[in-house]
Amino acid sequence: MIESLRVFQQVTEAHSAARSGRRRSGRSSGRWPFQVEFFSGREFGLRVAREGIALLNRSKQLLE
Repeated sequence: MIESLRVFQQVTEAHSAARSGRRRSGRSSGRWPFQVEFFSGREFGLRVAREGIALLNRSKQLLE
């Protein structure tokens, strides 16, 4: 479940309440047709980068 969504200049981060006991950062290549970075530590989430409307489109796909 997404707890918060942060949109910066060229990055969207979706944060989840679910925590992993492991610290890791990685990339996904199969679920979405663009690069998605996973991160964990104090928070767990997904990060996508792009400019303009492409960032909004990727953010929408990420949430769907």
